[in-house]
Amino acid sequence: MILDVWEPNRFTRPPTADDVLLTTHVHMDHYISGVVKAFPGRKLTFETGQIVLPDVKITSIAAGHNEGDHLAAKDGTDYIFLIEIDGVRIADFGDLGQKRLSDDQMAQLGRVDVAISQLDNDMSGMAAVNHKGLNQMQQVGPMVFIPTAHISHETMQQAAAAFHSTFTLDPSITLTQADLPSATTMLVMGMQARFYGKFLALKPNDW
Repeated sequence: MILDVWEPNRFTRPPTADDVLLTTHVHMDHYISGVVKAFPGRKLTFETGQIVLPDVKITSIAAGHNEGDHLAAKDGTDYIFLIEIDGVRIADFGDLGQKRLSDDQMAQLGRVDVAISQLDNDMSGMAAVNHKGLNQMQQVGPMVFIPTAHISHETMQQAAAAFHSTFTLDPSITLTQADLPSATTMLVMGMQARFYGKFLALKPNDW
């Protein structure tokens, strides 16, 4: 499964017809038209819908990149992907910029075990002063929250104060239902993990 391609040179192998490509919105750090058009497998590109495979179910939910955006079934400004695999429910929120998720969005999401979302993004009207990203995650209440690259020192400090927080330098993690914490835990990983692990004095993840 591939989500929001922006550096196709990082693919570990060429995509095949067995792969799935998900794209949350049209911004160039999430979408490369040539990659999407040439993708040989199943895909959801700026649209609601479902992909159901023997081992995974993917549901696309209309969302808004900014407060007040029309939540469109096709060619909208942002889409949330709910990925259900082996009993774990993972939600990627793209660049969600709503102040709050609607009742309908929350109903479609249901329980979220792992949330992947931003905390700070000028293009979504999201910043430390309005706590928008933090409020979104407190509303959703995932067991694990993984912040994406749209962050700042201030928003990371706010999230670390609100949630138990940890970090990993590993490029990937294996997570099962049994591994999930009992309360929301922020897991910092990826390019920012080394810096924020030290900046926020976080303990390494021990799952």
